[in-house]
Amino acid sequence: MNTHRLLLPFSYLLLLISYLFPRNNKIWCFGSEFFGNTKYLFIHMSKSQKEIRCIWITEPRNVKKIKDLGFEVYERWSLKGVWYCLIAGVYLYNSYPSNVNLYTIGKAKLVNLWHGIALKRCDRQITVGPMTKIYQSKGLINSLRYLNFRIHPDIVLSTAPVVTDNYSEAFGVAKDHFIEGMYPRCMLLTQQLSDVLSFVKQYESEETNKIVKQLGTYNYVYVYMPTFRDSGDNFILNSGFDFQEVDKVLKSNNRALLLKLHPDSQLKLNNNLENIIMLDKNVDIYPILPFTHCLITDYSSIYFDYILMKDKQIILFTPDKSDYISKSRELVYDYDKVVVGRNATNYNQLLELLGMTSPFFAIDGIDGVRKKFWNHKIDTKDKLVDEIKNRIIKNRVL
Repeated sequence: MNTHRLLLPFSYLLLLISYLFPRNNKIWCFGSEFFGNTKYLFIHMSKSQKEIRCIWITEPRNVKKIKDLGFEVYERWSLKGVWYCLIAGVYLYNSYPSNVNLYTIGKAKLVNLWHGIALKRCDRQITVGPMTKIYQSKGLINSLRYLNFRIHPDIVLSTAPVVTDNYSEAFGVAKDHFIEGMYPRCMLLTQQLSDVLSFVKQYESEETNKIVKQLGTYNYVYVYMPTFRDSGDNFILNSGFDFQEVDKVLKSNNRALLLKLHPDSQLKLNNNLENIIMLDKNVDIYPILPFTHCLITDYSSIYFDYILMKDKQIILFTPDKSDYISKSRELVYDYDKVVVGRNATNYNQLLELLGMTSPFFAIDGIDGVRKKFWNHKIDTKDKLVDEIKNRIIKNRVL
């Protein structure tokens, strides 16, 4: 029996005890790796909301880099980390309560800022693939085993009514618990490049700063961000993707391809590729995106975020569409009506697009997609914070 299983009874005991602690609505705990909507709201609030004590809760490996930026941060299972999680009035996270601490939630108000506009079914909508058991299995044992995925947040951040309709079903949360506003991480995509560069210099790693500087030496930059396959299929290699061949095409045109894979992906590249740059799986891609020209993706929510940057291009590389829908996830929307861009259904079509003499092209219908999925009234971080305060601190959580 591993250590996690041995400690599990004590974790559930801590969960029960956590309901006895009074909560301080002036203390907000944020959690996750240092990226996503929580990161951007945390940075903003730490500077502008002096009446709220903002604390980042994370793994030991992240503490130093966040502390060096001047923020209050604690290891999740340190004494201070557990203490502040037990008394904090508000938890803010990117996916699930475990981003902060699942076993200390007690009477804290849970604010799920989420991590994108989903094309694919998620959470309680999943009925295909290996994740079905997490959301569809019955009984008390399974409810406890998958507690992290079964808890209902008090507030969910959405970007438009059509997204609220979808996530209300997916998360099992009534529509009046949603706030419709711009994702904090996406606000960076609408800023001037000079402002983005200032953010990178102040808050991002040396590695990210080097990448941004390097991208300025190319004529054109692609970023390839495919979604993860629940089935575990090695879809990139199965498609016939030839990295050596792509690298030669890019090099001949002084172009670059950034490859940003899901953290669970196991794909490895040869070290002799010159114009293909594989980013660390945990790097925050959002400060880098404004310095790219074209997104290559498939069924990933990054598509909706990327289209916020006007005059960018989109290539849709979907060689396994039918397999993805049958083995990994069903889609929520009609793909062909919602996702627009240049289509490549096989590797040869993709290679042809990558070798175009002029890589710039217009995308018909993208304005309509942008209007539909980014239809909200809250467009600044201050407005978002005020709305959360109105619902939580003033006891308006329904």
